[in-house]
Amino acid sequence: ESEARNKALLDAIPDMMFVLDKNGIFIDYHAQNKKDLLAQPEFFLGKNVSEVLPPDVAELAISSLKQVFETGEKSVFTYHLEIENKLKYFESRLLPYGDNKVLSLVRDITDIKVAEEKLIENEANLRALIEGTNDSIWAFNRNYEIVYINPTFQNDFLMSFGVKLEIGSNLLASLPIDIQPIWKQRCDRALANEQFTVEDAVETNLGMVYIEVSFNPIIKNGEVIGCSCFGRNITERKKAEQELILAKEKAEEHDRLKSAFLANMSHEIRTPMNGILGFAQLLKEPNLSEEEKLEYVEMIEKSGQRMLNILNDILDISKIEAGVIQITKQQININEKIKFIYNFFKIEVENRGLDFSYRIALPDYLAVIITDRDKLFAIITNLIKNAIQYTEKGSIEFGYTKKGNELEFFVKDTGIGIPKDRQVAIFERFIQADIDDKMARQGAGLGLAIAKAYVELLGGRIWVESEEGVGSTFYFTLPYNNNEEYNSFENNRENTMQNDENIKLKIMVVEDDNASQKLLKKLVENYTKEIIIVDNGSEAIETCRNNPDIDLILMDMRIPQINGYEATRKIREFNKDVIIIAQTAFGLSGDREKSIEAGCNDYISKPINREKLNELIHKYFSQKKS
Repeated sequence: ESEARNKALLDAIPDMMFVLDKNGIFIDYHAQNKKDLLAQPEFFLGKNVSEVLPPDVAELAISSLKQVFETGEKSVFTYHLEIENKLKYFESRLLPYGDNKVLSLVRDITDIKVAEEKLIENEANLRALIEGTNDSIWAFNRNYEIVYINPTFQNDFLMSFGVKLEIGSNLLASLPIDIQPIWKQRCDRALANEQFTVEDAVETNLGMVYIEVSFNPIIKNGEVIGCSCFGRNITERKKAEQELILAKEKAEEHDRLKSAFLANMSHEIRTPMNGILGFAQLLKEPNLSEEEKLEYVEMIEKSGQRMLNILNDILDISKIEAGVIQITKQQININEKIKFIYNFFKIEVENRGLDFSYRIALPDYLAVIITDRDKLFAIITNLIKNAIQYTEKGSIEFGYTKKGNELEFFVKDTGIGIPKDRQVAIFERFIQADIDDKMARQGAGLGLAIAKAYVELLGGRIWVESEEGVGSTFYFTLPYNNNEEYNSFENNRENTMQNDENIKLKIMVVEDDNASQKLLKKLVENYTKEIIIVDNGSEAIETCRNNPDIDLILMDMRIPQINGYEATRKIREFNKDVIIIAQTAFGLSGDREKSIEAGCNDYISKPINREKLNELIHKYFSQKKS
């Protein structure tokens, strides 16, 4: 019975058992499965461990045997063997067994060893991940004591609050006093087994930093023993979100302003058209007095000029938005330009009951700069028109002062002024159309946007100082690049135009529109000894071939049969000397260059300005008398 019981006990033990004497000789064994012995009993029974086991394992076994016999206590060692090209791990426990004998219990721990190594590997990977992440990770226990922190959290906490945390530190006590209550509330929520995420904005030495923190309870045996936290710097995300919101708002604002602009354009174009068509119909009525006819013609002219100004503004702003504005710099005398503009507006301003004056800061010989004459004229006139629109009483003054290497121009009025929150917006495109009731006046709302674009193209800057009910002063700067050896081109040009009143030319007008033919014929009548009018490109080429003495051709670029560009090229094949001035209603960027490339000498856009046409004629024929 006792033997049966012992056998049952032995069979229940999964370990292999060996009995060795004090010399390390195997004298007995037990194994449920003899295959686990890795050898037949006759291979090791009666033999020393050094004869049976590999040298390194035998050395461990002999050392453990010696320890057991010397101390009378158990000894444990582990080893591995390569079996069928696979490593197998074993643990051997040596125990005293009767007189001068030792019992060795050997267990296969391969699965445990592999699991341990995998666990160590996973732990290393996890630690590397936690310590290498850009996120802050920390954990605290129920006493709010830090039990883990990664390097990122240490750096972020130090940057955000100026405090260095260590394991064992009290999280709440380490925080600034003003935020301790809210953080205690958060920690307590997590310790009450609530998982949640919050966002914080923290003012640091580097500016505002936005942080997202996730609280996750740590549960052991069904009880919350602490909390792990994951913090992420979301400043860039917040900035991107804010930029998207601003971009969306700006796009919506832009669309709204464009809608308002289009509605305003409908009004601005229909109003002068109403004047033109209405008074044109009135002119047909019989028995009109000369005074009435003159009044109607003046109204048509004013309405036409208003519409032309609107169309010019639209074309200019289109060129600006397309980035195709051309700058043509030349020497100009700004004193003369200021005086010219003063005389240009003087009657209009004084008729409104306003005082009008100008101020210059330099003598004429120093008041010469290199810039774009037309752009400078457009900037100042836009600002003065703006001042006239918004000034009911008082005065308007304009001019310039010299400040270092810049000229600072100004236009000052005593008008209604501009609210503080609109003083930047008024330089944006279409903004006038968005200003309600009394602030919105006649116009497309593009003048200041055009002025700003021109100023920046010329190397300056523009701004406004204004007070509601007191008035506004618009300033802009231009580089001062004076040349004291200036030969006054403007004076010479005006003197030449005054003296060359006897120019008589043979002129060919190439134009298919009947009204334009009559207008051009009238505009050049003071300069003609003979005028020829043709209405297509083919006839223009043939007429020029038959009249080699033609001095000037006014060539419309959009005519039947052969367009103006091709007609010009054909004429240049046999006549290199005739002056050809392109005239076009397109008025788009590149038309001038395209015309010059075709062989034209110069370019004028429709509607044709009489003074501009006179300038061009004097430019090419000032020395040619009848």
